[in-house]
Amino acid sequence: RKDIRTFTSDNLILMSGTSKSESRKIGECIKKSIEILTGTSHHYPPVYGMIQEMNGNSVEHAYRNKKHWLLGINIDTINNKIIFTYTDNGFGILNTMKRKFSSLINDVFKFKNDIEILNGLFDREYNSRFKQQYNRNKGLPVIKKTFVNEKVNNLLVITNDVYLHFGNKTSLKLDSTFSGTFYYWELDIETIKNGRIKN
Repeated sequence: RKDIRTFTSDNLILMSGTSKSESRKIGECIKKSIEILTGTSHHYPPVYGMIQEMNGNSVEHAYRNKKHWLLGINIDTINNKIIFTYTDNGFGILNTMKRKFSSLINDVFKFKNDIEILNGLFDREYNSRFKQQYNRNKGLPVIKKTFVNEKVNNLLVITNDVYLHFGNKTSLKLDSTFSGTFYYWELDIETIKNGRIKN
C-alpha cells in the first residue's frame, strides 16, 4: 500500500502510515521483533491493542489533514528487551481535547492544570461527560491498563507541555511544548512469557 512504509534492519523496525487500518502489518512487525529477541515467532496482543488505540487517536483526532504516524521498534538483544516508540506530530492530546470540547472546558476539567487533565484522561475520569460526543475517552485508558496489568514496562507519554512516566509515577510540566504525542514503552522476555501469547 502507498500509505504505509516499513524499514527493517537487524535490530530495528520502522513503520510509518497514514491510516488506522494497518492491523496486519503492525501485527507482523510485533511478531518479528519477538522472534528476533526470543528466537520464536509469537503474536503479543497487549502491544498490538495499544498500538491500535494510538493509531485510532492519531488518525481520528490528531490532525485536520495530512495524517501520519511513526512506529519504532528497537530490539535490544544485550538487555533482552524490545523498545517501542509511537509518534505523531498532530495537535497533541491536550490541545485536541481543549479544541473539541471548548464549550465544556470549565465544566469538565474544573480548572485543573494540564498534568491533572492528562492523568484524568488516562484514568477515564471524564468518560460520562463525553457521552454525547464522538470521543468517549476509551483509547487512553486501554493504553494505561496494558501497563497497569504488567503486559508492558516503563510506559511514558509526552504530549503538548506534559511528560507522564507511568512506571515511576513522574509527572512534569515541560518548559517547551511538543506539538504532537510521543509514547515509549518496553517489553522484556519475562513480560512476554507472562503475557498472553498466541502462535
